[in-house]
Amino acid sequence: MLAEVKDMVDADQPYDDTDVVRHGAHFNRFAFSWNVGDDWIIVSERGGFASSKPIYVIHWTRPGDTATLTGRQLGFQQKDLCATALQLLRFPGSATPGR
Repeated sequence: MLAEVKDMVDADQPYDDTDVVRHGAHFNRFAFSWNVGDDWIIVSERGGFASSKPIYVIHWTRPGDTATLTGRQLGFQQKDLCATALQLLRFPGSATPGR
């Protein structure tokens, strides 16, 4: 995951949302995050030829511990982001069985 997000800019910073480089070839921008217990959902925006919204789920128990990437999927429409994150977390009522 680190390789994918190493050039991610903050949510309020400009990024290259198309394949035309205007902002220093920064194609990843942080969108938002939230946590459910020890699982953190991070959503970013990826520009370039085909824009998307990568969704990452990271299990992180406490500061100082190693964070583990437990899920990753691309979202393409804003309305699908929360549903996709719920599926990655495997909540009851989502498309995958509960934990």
